Amino acid sequence: MRLLLCLFLFTACTRANIDGTAFSSECCSKPTVVVLPVEDEACTFSSLKIAESFTKAVTDLLEEKEYFSLEKDAGQFLVQMQLIELQENGKTPSDLSMSILLKILDMQNNKVILKELFSANTLLEKPLSPNAALSQNNEEFRISPMGLAHAKLSRKIAMCIEENILRTN
Repeated sequence: MRLLLCLFLFTACTRANIDGTAFSSECCSKPTVVVLPVEDEACTFSSLKIAESFTKAVTDLLEEKEYFSLEKDAGQFLVQMQLIELQENGKTPSDLSMSILLKILDMQNNKVILKELFSANTLLEKPLSPNAALSQNNEEFRISPMGLAHAKLSRKIAMCIEENILRTN
């Protein structure tokens, strides 16, 4: 009888709830989150690659923490990001400005939890080229000033998403 009760509790704790929450093995509700790909509003030769890289970096950081259940389609929370600015000043050394607008929506209550602009500036040793490696998977990019600014901004955004969703949930 105890075995049957334990089996029932284990099964109940691992399946998804109807309201969009998921349960961990500890029977604690995990918020479900949909992270949309970063929209490229900057429209420069390198901004599309950077937008894709931000999507991957932020999603990877959120998955590492395991505070949420990341979903593809529907969830309690929706995260939207827009790459608003990716601009060089043109001088040498070149100054690069990156700005991302983050919006977190509570889909159950139909309200915006957060709308905030995150920015980073960094000096580049040389101007960006259309053939530059702009992926977090590339070691050369990760250790470059742009890659370091990208990583710092990604961590800042992921931490903000985490804090706001956990506070709301």
